[in-house]
Amino acid sequence: GSEELAIRAFRAGADDYLRKPVNLKELRATLSKLVQEHGQRLDPVEQARRILIEHAERPHTTASLAREVGLSEGHLRRQFRAAYGKTPRRYLTEVRMERASELLRTTSRGIEQVAHAVGYPSVAVFNRIFKRAFGVTPSKARALPAPPARPQKRDRFSRKPS
Repeated sequence: GSEELAIRAFRAGADDYLRKPVNLKELRATLSKLVQEHGQRLDPVEQARRILIEHAERPHTTASLAREVGLSEGHLRRQFRAAYGKTPRRYLTEVRMERASELLRTTSRGIEQVAHAVGYPSVAVFNRIFKRAFGVTPSKARALPAPPARPQKRDRFSRKPS
């Protein structure tokens, strides 16, 4: 019954439980209490962006990211694109490539170590994506006196030139 459902909800981490039909006054009071207790939580799309920046080295899928921020995969992808002009996957790739470029310029780590540090277990995949992003291989980028010039933003990571 509904008591069993309430118990399961609390065990899963629910902060409160309202019985149907929901009383509007009770709903407002509960929401007000939750906002005061937890403060303003980050927007789920901003939260997803921060996760990608702070944990770029972790393996991410849009599905796992959506679960982490409490949205459906499709909704996260649409909202993320509306907010940042690209999908979460493309954003993650850009974050990883910027970090890789920085590591290549500022450290003596090997290409394989840099690839792993930014989240690519395969050096071959890392090399291909880096070359697509910057127009040069990681080893050639390291030899350049300045950071590699980037192609136009919309073309940086697309498979086919537009």
